[in-house]
Amino acid sequence: MKDGWIQRLWEVIERDGRSPRALSLAAGLGPNYIQQTKSRGTHPVSEKLVSLLDELGPEATFYVYTGMSADADTLEFLERLSAMTPEQRKIAREFFQVLVKTEEKPVLRASEQVSSEPKQEP
Repeated sequence: MKDGWIQRLWEVIERDGRSPRALSLAAGLGPNYIQQTKSRGTHPVSEKLVSLLDELGPEATFYVYTGMSADADTLEFLERLSAMTPEQRKIAREFFQVLVKTEEKPVLRASEQVSSEPKQEP
């Protein structure tokens, strides 16, 4: 897990919208588990962390573990990527490198394209 995970955990718990008590109960923990863990300055033990993250969902879990935000589409993409063979990942990486380079170049829209023909006056 990337450094700072405990701060990110408290952050996603805060953003969840449920009270610490409601979230603790939904995760199958004691009603005061989150409140007591935070006030004592301790960390959740691994099985209780897993229960909390399961309840908070995959986007929150990814953020807590990595420090990177990801929406459902990104997580689906990563899941598909992880199922690829090494050769498929290499091809995908090369594809995305080309795609990013292409997107870095300004693209003129059809209405912005410069015509080589002179404008005709009405």
